[in-house]
Amino acid sequence: MPISVIIAVPKYVLPRAYVGGFTFVSPAVDLRFEGNVIRFNEPFTNTEWYLFVRPKFKLWSSNRYTLDYVFDADLSHADILGVPQVAGIIVSFGNVVNNGERRVIVQHTGVTTFAFELLLPEQPDGFWYPRSPDF
Repeated sequence: MPISVIIAVPKYVLPRAYVGGFTFVSPAVDLRFEGNVIRFNEPFTNTEWYLFVRPKFKLWSSNRYTLDYVFDADLSHADILGVPQVAGIIVSFGNVVNNGERRVIVQHTGVTTFAFELLLPEQPDGFWYPRSPDF
């Protein structure tokens, strides 16, 4: 069962070069990449999440993407004990408070103080496009 993806700012365009990774502001235990899939467990409901990141977004590039492009909602899903659940995520873009790095921010439950991070590949050395400044 596909998940619903709610975009905090519709059609917001961001350069992939400026994105250092993902920050999950909801509980995310055993957060990891398995190929192009972000997989984690939400411990309070024992929900296993599978968020499919589009391959072009995962790889570092100087291309620009909209937030609705990051995840493939039709392939992403959430299960409780193997049973598909109706689920959704909220996706936005912002700076990490403690270090100023920019991340795609993912929230899948109510507001929490949790912050779990998963990094994306960085810009290769010697690339012609300047490295993103930290604000």
